[in-house]
Amino acid sequence: MNLLETYLHQDSTPETAKEIVLWWEKRRLKYNLVYFLTSLTWLLLASIFVRSKLFFGFGLIVMTAVPANACYCLGWITEIVLRKGIHPLDLKIGPLFLGLGTVFTVAGLLLYGLLDILYKLL
Repeated sequence: MNLLETYLHQDSTPETAKEIVLWWEKRRLKYNLVYFLTSLTWLLLASIFVRSKLFFGFGLIVMTAVPANACYCLGWITEIVLRKGIHPLDLKIGPLFLGLGTVFTVAGLLLYGLLDILYKLL
């Protein structure tokens, strides 16, 4: 099993809210690692191409990590609501939401970094 499969793997469909939250929280550290490495990538590229100040960039990473983790919490909250409240599902929607959320986070950070670099170059 590769890293992505391990990250998104779900043995069985969670039955309780506690199982759903535990599944998500076991992956939060990996999500934050992906977030930090992506942020660090654009920060280093910005410092190379436009001589941005690294100190400001690290502050920005920390400031944006809070909303990113709040959005991460929306993943398990949404899964609980969909499973228990609105429409009972037998699907493994946790891996789908986690995968899409991670892709959205990485794409958003890279787009922001690219726009930041282009803005400073022009």
